[in-house]
Amino acid sequence: MASPAVSTSPFLDVLLSSNLMAATASYQDGLFFSLMPLISNYVRRRNQVGSYVRLDDAFNHLMADSFDSVMSTWLTDYGLHRLPKALECLPFLREIIPQYAAWSGHLMLLEWYHSMVVGLDALNGHCLVAIAIERNHLDVLELLLNRGYRETIRIDTMLLAIQRGRLPIVRFLHEQFGHVLGSAEDFTRLTRDAIATRDVELVDYTLDVIVPLLRERFLNSCHGAITLDDKWLVPVAAKSGQYDMTMHLLARGCNGSRLSLANAASGGNLQLVEHLHDVGGYPCTTSAMDEASTHGHLDVVCWLHVNCNQGCSPAAFNGAVRHGHVDIIEFLQAHYPHSIDPKQPRNELNCAAEDAMEHGHWNIVLYLLEHKLWNWTPRGVLDVAAAQGNVEVAQWLVENLATLGFELECTTDAMEDAAEKGHLAMLEWLDQYYPAVGCTSLAIDLAMGSGHMEVVQWLMAHGYVDGVHVDAMVQAIGDTNGLVSCPQDYLECLSFNLEESMIDAALHGHVKMLQWLLQSNTHVCACDVLRGVQRWDQDDLVTHILRTKASRCSKHGQA
Repeated sequence: MASPAVSTSPFLDVLLSSNLMAATASYQDGLFFSLMPLISNYVRRRNQVGSYVRLDDAFNHLMADSFDSVMSTWLTDYGLHRLPKALECLPFLREIIPQYAAWSGHLMLLEWYHSMVVGLDALNGHCLVAIAIERNHLDVLELLLNRGYRETIRIDTMLLAIQRGRLPIVRFLHEQFGHVLGSAEDFTRLTRDAIATRDVELVDYTLDVIVPLLRERFLNSCHGAITLDDKWLVPVAAKSGQYDMTMHLLARGCNGSRLSLANAASGGNLQLVEHLHDVGGYPCTTSAMDEASTHGHLDVVCWLHVNCNQGCSPAAFNGAVRHGHVDIIEFLQAHYPHSIDPKQPRNELNCAAEDAMEHGHWNIVLYLLEHKLWNWTPRGVLDVAAAQGNVEVAQWLVENLATLGFELECTTDAMEDAAEKGHLAMLEWLDQYYPAVGCTSLAIDLAMGSGHMEVVQWLMAHGYVDGVHVDAMVQAIGDTNGLVSCPQDYLECLSFNLEESMIDAALHGHVKMLQWLLQSNTHVCACDVLRGVQRWDQDDLVTHILRTKASRCSKHGQA
């Protein structure tokens, strides 16, 4: 028999190669092409926080910003029939799929999961009711209960539903789980939240249906009748600036004995302030202008200045400072200078100014410094500016040292906090103006754990991490004009706990950081990180990636 002809085509050689499939599968981490989109974005399951269910903004943002578009497109392209293979290859999705279905209101997906994967009645701790409530999916709630799904429902869960225009879901929850309301505190929280929605229909349902049943339950309980104090209902409406709601509650006969002009001024509804002033019986005190100033209602402050002569106390200026209302500060300084008391070293004004600084109200801080209204040296002002990444404020402080009358203090906290928050421009500024201060190894620990790859590289390349081959790294950065490959290779020795920093990044879902650091395993490999993650029983996309890399780890003989 003649020998097979030898191919002279390199393309044909590739197609006939026995290693082709293995190489392709290795490149795709052993996944089908259709499943690749499902590992492109990190998403974690929503978990119950302690004994209570709270709004989970992080979960909602992950769903809305990345996972929803990927998953909805994938389902359109491949359909439900492809999901079993996805769950087989990516088992962490078994926890995510029912939560995504509840979040997106995908009834067909929930039904499929119930019949093909695991019955909804067998699930535990998935927070599907809480998710459906947050998303206002009444049909999802009905399906969950009809399929036997059970979840511990407390007052915190029901409060998630108290939002404007959501009376149907509130009614459903009350009919199904009204028994969880069992204290005067529950009454207070429920009605207060209902008033805050500005939804009159929802408030009426709460007062006409839920509250009477709550009173009856108290009366029939072994504890006897419990007084539900409703004197605060009207003031709450006034303090939230609701003229119509305040009038509605009064028309219903709600107790208005605690309503005051200060309540109305606090809410900033000038119509309500004028109404109470006109009808009489609501004396004006300094509290009115104090409250209006604190909450930033300049129109009310001006009206009180013209129509009432009670003025204000220092609480007005302090409150305006604390909450960042520079227009009111200017007004009070012009018309009520007695309300400013900067003389004592630790008075209320200084505390308010510190709060303003911590909350980023730098226009207030700079105003006080420029006008010499803050005579206490603001310790840590530069550190706070660095933590917030405010280069403009830091530059202003440096340029105005001569007129400020105090020396700026900069500590290692500045660079460490900036690194944790990912403020690269702030790090560059600190490197220029305070290079001698530097930072500890905490800076790179925090940057890694927070997922800031550019910051990690910057710290290594600028000599802020001991044991780095800086010259080689700087040259590599110049060659790539971006992130270098295999960053572990530039660490000649470890001056910080690289393994724990990578575990921290993994626990916070920073997939790209891990993939970047694990391009090589010079010091830490995927096996090391995986062991640390498994201590926390985490099972998500990060764990899947670590398992895949660990399965072919040359360092531990698994290649």
